[in-house]
Formats: sequence, structure tokens, C-alpha cells
Amino acid sequence: MNEKKSDDLPFSLKSIALLVIDMQVDFYSNNGSASKKGKPVKKMQEMSKKLDFFIKHYGKLFNLIIFTKYISDKSITPQNFLRLSKKDGYSLMCQKGSGLEKIDGVEIPDYAFVIEKPQFDSFAYISLLKMLREKDIKTLVITGVRTEICIDATAKRAFAEGFDTIILRDLVGTYDDRQKIQDFVLELFNKYSGYVFTSNEFIKMFEK
Repeated sequence: MNEKKSDDLPFSLKSIALLVIDMQVDFYSNNGSASKKGKPVKKMQEMSKKLDFFIKHYGKLFNLIIFTKYISDKSITPQNFLRLSKKDGYSLMCQKGSGLEKIDGVEIPDYAFVIEKPQFDSFAYISLLKMLREKDIKTLVITGVRTEICIDATAKRAFAEGFDTIILRDLVGTYDDRQKIQDFVLELFNKYSGYVFTSNEFIKMFEK
């Protein structure tokens, strides 16, 4: 990795990881349950193409790339999560073995890791924190879906765990009719918990 750290940056570009959250069939593909239930997913589909381009062209800038997959099943989904789903009357998505839990639209590099998670927060119940610590990661860059749920939960947890945390605003997504919510979530995160940049702004940080 060629580090071109600028002295005026408040975070390090030397030990940096990319986290790609839940780019799965069920959440944004036309074949997924969200789309079949009438949820507008066009903007997430458009974002996935840009994210795929970003990883293919700039993936080597990162010391580590991790893809997460949300997986649900009565044997692995936390009990409080199951109770919450019953309260609000929604069915669990990305059920294990359904095929809908597969990563879609973004090619996984052969040097990337894929980890499964049972919760919104990518740190909960799994070995993500241990992996980042072992690789001496200092800065975490977050992409994926959905901004107001798994992105928000994971990014805030990353900050709480001591990582300088960046969200790339054009490489995260939610339903088309929740763009104002997304903007609000990113505004609050940028103010209180980390940094929000476009992917172009981020790449320019590596330029001499």
C-alpha cells in the first residue's frame, strides 16, 4: 500500500480498512424481498455499480477489505431481535440457505474477507473487532446498505471502539423514499462521531 498521508488530516491513511456492509440480494436486488414488497431500491442498485467500480480501482489502497453478510435463522438470530421482529410484524430477511443472503452486484476481491453477522451492528456477536485489532487498523471506511440501520449502527460502534471512522456518502444507500433520512443520519454522524466524504474526496487524500 502506498501511503500518501497529508499532515493536515486528522486521521491516518496508513492502517486503513474498508468495510462493505450487507450488499445482499434480499436488501436491494429486484429478486429480493424488499423489492418484491414494493420498496424502491433503484438508488441502492445505482450505488452498487459505483461501489463495485471503487473497489476494483482503489481496493489496493486499503490494508484490509471486509464484506459483511447479515444472516437470519432461528438458531443464530439473537432472541431480542426475534422478539423485536414479532413486535413490529416484519419477517426476517436474508434467511440462511435461501439464496437471498448472497452478496450481489459487487465483486468480492480474492484478497477480501467475508464475515457473517446476525445483527445490525457489524461488531456484535462476531470477530470483526479482533480482526481489526490484529491487523492494527486505525481508520475504518464504511460503505454499503442501509444507511439509517446497519451503516449507522456499525459506524457509531466503530467510533466507540476507538477507530477513526469514515462514511463515504455516495457509497452507502437506502430506499429511494428515505433519502432525507439518510442525509440526516450522515449529518449527525459527521458532527458527532466521525467523517463523511464522497468517494472522490476520499481518493484525493492519497494524491501527492
